[in-house]
Amino acid sequence: MMLNTNAAFLASKLSKQGYFERDDQGMVWDQNKPFLVGDSINIPFIISNSKIVNNIKVQLFKKELIKNPIEAEKKIHTVNRKGYHTICGNSFHSLLAAGHKDRSYFFWDPDTSIHESETEAIRKNLSGEYNTSWLFENYDEGKGIDFWTYRIKAHNEVIQPG
Repeated sequence: MMLNTNAAFLASKLSKQGYFERDDQGMVWDQNKPFLVGDSINIPFIISNSKIVNNIKVQLFKKELIKNPIEAEKKIHTVNRKGYHTICGNSFHSLLAAGHKDRSYFFWDPDTSIHESETEAIRKNLSGEYNTSWLFENYDEGKGIDFWTYRIKAHNEVIQPG
């Protein structure tokens, strides 16, 4: 569940705003929006099991280059404490800082092609094995890793039974 709704419904709402584009090989990709600090996307009227959420706004708050896992851990801790979200990666691929396990943060890596077994890649994602050290070992191109901080603002209205 993302933003209190299912991913298919969210993708449907985003597609109506031109968030996805087809490349010359017929593959459909997100546009990694918002990508400029201060920019935002709005997602109107999302319904969850317990409430209606109107006017969700996802805003890119800050971008910075982090050079090592220790600095990354501190950054993610600060961002999480403020209730924000972190996306990080290099120029070709981004990952979500998804949680905390064994005194390190772990990341959701949607690219399962880097492993021989897709099943193993999914297992590692779900068990939180892609930690901060792994992130730098696999995605640092010698320049550090980009960390993008996002704020999510939502107006909530509770659905009254009946």
